[in-house]
Amino acid sequence: MQNKKVRQKQSASVSGFFEKPPLFPNGLRAHLATNLEGRLALRSGVNLDHTSRTHLVRSVVEYLFKYFSCKNNVFRINSQILQKEAAEIVLEYPNEKASVYFVPGKPKTKHSSRTLSSGNIFF
Repeated sequence: MQNKKVRQKQSASVSGFFEKPPLFPNGLRAHLATNLEGRLALRSGVNLDHTSRTHLVRSVVEYLFKYFSCKNNVFRINSQILQKEAAEIVLEYPNEKASVYFVPGKPKTKHSSRTLSSGNIFF
């Protein structure tokens, strides 16, 4: 029962990123089915192992570079897009944590040093 409440709270916090349309119009799984890396990730089912997670990340990053590039190879991918993508992955794979895929950086404050962005989809 408690695990169900935690999962509901997690999905509620993640769902705030979906006020705008999702990054994948037909859903993440539909996108993964369209390319080799994605199909390799889908083979693992709901629980991703390290290899499947790597295939998932490659497929997602390829999509981000393809659809968010501007003229002269300047990319418009910001922290919000990466957070949204991490949230979509967590919705499709409930056993995954968004912090594995992207953690936004924090500026330097009076009492703490600067933290750089990190995660598997951060490039």
